[in-house]
Amino acid sequence: MHIHGALNVGCSRQEIVEIIIQMAVYAGFPAALNGMFAAKEVFQERDKVARRGNCPMASAENVVTVVWNTWLKPGVEAEGLRLTRQVWSDMRSFDGYVSHQIFIDQDAPGHIIALAKWRSRVDADAVREKYKDSETIRQLTPLLARPRDRWVTREDFSA
Repeated sequence: MHIHGALNVGCSRQEIVEIIIQMAVYAGFPAALNGMFAAKEVFQERDKVARRGNCPMASAENVVTVVWNTWLKPGVEAEGLRLTRQVWSDMRSFDGYVSHQIFIDQDAPGHIIALAKWRSRVDADAVREKYKDSETIRQLTPLLARPRDRWVTREDFSA
């Protein structure tokens, strides 16, 4: 489960192997060896799924990161953060969701930035359309100081 999670949030296979090698010093060689076998099993499973064309990550070139910029009205920061967390908890159940991170501006607590990875732009847009009228969004909208900004980005692999 943890190896799948690490791959889903952007760790490379090489990084996972390196972590397991470092683990040998602390957990012992047998535990590290078991970790290597588990990693090999996960890598093979993901390769098999990818060959069938059902890879949840598709190709890295299709993955998009959606940036949501949220400004809350003064005095509603705690409730706005609770609802924002609920939104992203709900996103986990949608097809195409990969991962997310929520950042709280330390200088402006009513400013929240969410970065969400999606398998593709099509997935991100489809979920936005499905979720826009949800009860959680209906509760969050009156707490906004201004409409949320959304940017859809992709990583530049040419660098």
